Amino acid sequence: MSIIGHFRPSRSGGWEGQVRTLCLNVSLRFAPNDDRSHPNAPTFRVMVGHSHIGDAWERGRHTDPPRPMFRVLLDDPLLPTVLDAALFPDEAGEKAILVWQRQTPRRRGEQSAASDREGAASDQEPVADRSSPFSGGAAFAHS
Repeated sequence: MSIIGHFRPSRSGGWEGQVRTLCLNVSLRFAPNDDRSHPNAPTFRVMVGHSHIGDAWERGRHTDPPRPMFRVLLDDPLLPTVLDAALFPDEAGEKAILVWQRQTPRRRGEQSAASDREGAASDQEPVADRSSPFSGGAAFAHS
């Protein structure tokens, strides 16, 4: 796992900080999502300036006491794929780190459950996912 970002609480709620990798050096802001009309809607909208580049969903961590973490999806036309990361606030809520880990490549012959579903649903009409444009593509209608 690599720490690619450091964040502090924002005055307006959420988090703000810097993401740095070999190819990225950008200030991000996790702005609270005020339009959570659906239970699966993201907790935060990830912003660069006024541009919405991703979303973050709250997840529970298996710690004692339980602490929140956030699954983060970031997208940009220059990235080869959606960047999937996790934001971990510290116990005091005074800082947070953004962590990324490369997915392990599949061995030849293995197929994921997601690709099985995609193959089975490829002849069906796509249905837009209204909760987030960063959910990894269109959802498919199932019969």
